[in-house]
Amino acid sequence: MTDWTVLVPIKPWTLSKSRLCMDPESTAVLARAFAQDVLDAVYGSRHTGAIIVISAEAEMRTVLREYGAVVLEDRPLLTPDPLNQAVMSGVHWAQRMRAASPLAVVPADLACMTTEDFDDALDLLGQSDLSYVPDTSGNGTTILASRIPAQIVPSYGPDSAHQHSMNGASVSAAHARVLHDIDTLDDLDLAEQLGVGKHTAAALPHIGERLTFAKLQGGIARK
Repeated sequence: MTDWTVLVPIKPWTLSKSRLCMDPESTAVLARAFAQDVLDAVYGSRHTGAIIVISAEAEMRTVLREYGAVVLEDRPLLTPDPLNQAVMSGVHWAQRMRAASPLAVVPADLACMTTEDFDDALDLLGQSDLSYVPDTSGNGTTILASRIPAQIVPSYGPDSAHQHSMNGASVSAAHARVLHDIDTLDDLDLAEQLGVGKHTAAALPHIGERLTFAKLQGGIARK
C-alpha cells in the first residue's frame, strides 16, 4: 500500500519534552532535532504521498517547506487535550482532501526511526484496517494507522495502547527503533545505543555539558 497521508503533530518547544528535566533551551534544541529526524524518515519513504504537520511553531515553516509539507496551525493552549486535538485536525484535513488514501499518525520524537524502518512499519500496518505500534513499554503508542482516515480516533496519553485497542485497532509489529519514543533521559540513553538520526546526533554535542549535568541530577534523584 502506497500514497499514505502522514500526520506529524509537533508541539511548541515550550510544551515539549518536560520529562527530560533539562533547561528550556536544551529541551528546544532536542525537540527540534527529534522532529527533523522524523520528517527525514517520513519524507524518504516510498509510501509517503503527503506530509501534514500540525504545529504552532512559526520557525518550523521554513524547514517544513523543504519537505513539501502541508502545515496546519495548532492552538494547544485552547484545549485541555492538545495532542489528540491536533491529531484530529489533521484527520479532518485528510478526510476532506485525501479520503481515499491510508493515514498514519507519527509522533515527532521517534528520533531513532529510519526511512527503512518506517517503510517496513507501513508495510505491516497497511495489512489491517486500523492498527497501531505500541511503544517500548507496551503501554503507549507510537504510530497509529488506518486505511480510511475517518476510522482514526486518537487516544494518545496514559495507557494509550489499551485505549487504541479498545477502539478497534490491532497491534502491529515494528523494529525497536519505531517503538522507541524519547520522553526521559533514560530513553535518550537507549536511543543513542539504537542509533539516532543526523539532526539529533548533531544536537547532542552542543548541549553536552548540560545533558551530562541533567543525567547526574537525575541519577541523584533516583537514589
